[in-house]
Amino acid sequence: MARMSLFHDIGKFKISHNILHKPARLTDEEFTEMKNHPIYGYNMLKDAELSKEILLGTVLHHERLDGSGYPKGLTSKNIPFLVRILSIADTFDAIYSSRVYKDQKSILFAVEELLKDSQLNKLDKDITKKFTLYLMVSLKERKIVLRNGQKAEIIHIFSDHPNQPILNIEGHTPLDLKKTGLTLNQVANI
Repeated sequence: MARMSLFHDIGKFKISHNILHKPARLTDEEFTEMKNHPIYGYNMLKDAELSKEILLGTVLHHERLDGSGYPKGLTSKNIPFLVRILSIADTFDAIYSSRVYKDQKSILFAVEELLKDSQLNKLDKDITKKFTLYLMVSLKERKIVLRNGQKAEIIHIFSDHPNQPILNIEGHTPLDLKKTGLTLNQVANI
């Protein structure tokens, strides 16, 4: 898995520097070229003495379970388990990382986007739940500031709804976001 993630974007070496570092939205033509990086990567690595899993991770990490991904438009039954994990990690990285064309988003925003994509059957639901739960557990017992300025602490995280924890708000009874239908991204400044 570690080696797969190390090599998965190697095909970007074949993409023009002007496209990779463009500080604005890519044109349709530029995006089409960017979508070729999995194929470029596969072609760069196919004759190397690397495992089949690494090659599959390189070429398939942008595939989505519903068939909307690229470069082949594969559906769930044709996307290996380890590639599903890599796809979630790569999507998280794309959301959470700062890029020349966008600012870094919060971990809460990233969790929400991953969960949305899993509900749309783009990302594996079970793996996404486990991954987002892991991210949310890292925030447990951390002092946070709510959008209204109040201070709170995450005291419980639901495994089935990791982005809707129970908060202990200073001077108030605990707030169960799952019962309210709100997410931590909607109420907190993290």
